[in-house]
Amino acid sequence: MRLVPARVRRIDEGIARYMRGREVVWPPPELADLDANPEPPSLSSGEVTTAEVTTVLRGGAAVTPQGIGDVLRAVQPSGWGNPAASLAEYTVDDVPDAAQEVFLPDGGMSTIPDGTSAAPC
Repeated sequence: MRLVPARVRRIDEGIARYMRGREVVWPPPELADLDANPEPPSLSSGEVTTAEVTTVLRGGAAVTPQGIGDVLRAVQPSGWGNPAASLAEYTVDDVPDAAQEVFLPDGGMSTIPDGTSAAPC
């Protein structure tokens, strides 16, 4: 499995070449300024697949702010800031009162069933 198909990667590279050819700083530095995690881990497609399977099996218990950020970063062009991933990763720190209603203290997301209470088919 490829997270980002070769055609999409070529389009991203073409946009970057086009913008740089017109002396536009690309990717925009504003993206990096909005990303509080300047050197995030890079998940392989196998690691993203593992995260997806774990989420299907465990449900909300497997969904964490860092996990959401990791998956969002895995599909972005290399070298770009990712404000959306940063927001996910730092939700608990940025809005602790609201985040506690969504992300449980022992890990996992309260708004998605936990996978263990599902009735067998």
